[in-house]
Amino acid sequence: MDNTENLTARERMQLDMVYDDFDADLLNRRVTAKTLFKAFIQTNDGLVEKRNKTQKTTDKQTLCKRLRTI
Repeated sequence: MDNTENLTARERMQLDMVYDDFDADLLNRRVTAKTLFKAFIQTNDGLVEKRNKTQKTTDKQTLCKRLRTI
């Protein structure tokens, strides 16, 4: 029996295996990431405080932690 049969789509993706990119978990993670990055991109130089707050939210380490908990 192959040990890869019980892997989630995310685990398969991380192992560079064929995976279902329409998996509900992966889809939710993509939507969350896009939402956070879009919020940052929509700020401008006049919104320094909002940009800093958004940037802290979209910090790579923070984002990775958030995506793991979703």
